[in-house]
Amino acid sequence: YRMYKLVGSGLRAVTMTHVQAARLTVPLIALQTLILLIFSFVDPYKRTEIIDNDGSDVTLRYICSHDTDAFFAVMLIYEGGLVLVGCVLAFKTRHLRHEFNESKQ
Repeated sequence: YRMYKLVGSGLRAVTMTHVQAARLTVPLIALQTLILLIFSFVDPYKRTEIIDNDGSDVTLRYICSHDTDAFFAVMLIYEGGLVLVGCVLAFKTRHLRHEFNESKQ
C-alpha cells in the first residue's frame, strides 16, 4: 500500500511515515488475533483418536479437529481477501521507476 500511495498519487508530493504505515497494518493484525481468540474459546481444538485396522497392521493417530468448519471458512475468507488486495496492489505498482526497484540495486 505504501508504494501504491507514493507512486499512484499522480504529480503531487506524498509522504508516508512509519507511524502511518503501522496505523494501517495494526488493525489487520488485531482482527486476525481477535478471530483466533474467538475461535479458541468458542470452538477450541479437540484431540481426536483414529484407529486404522488393516489386517495385521494397526495404526493409531491423533488429530486436532473442530466441531464445525466455521474457523476454516472465516480464515479462508479473511486471508483470501488479504491476498486479493495484495494482488491488486502489486498489479497497480508493477511499473515502478528504477529508484524504487529494490531487486536491481
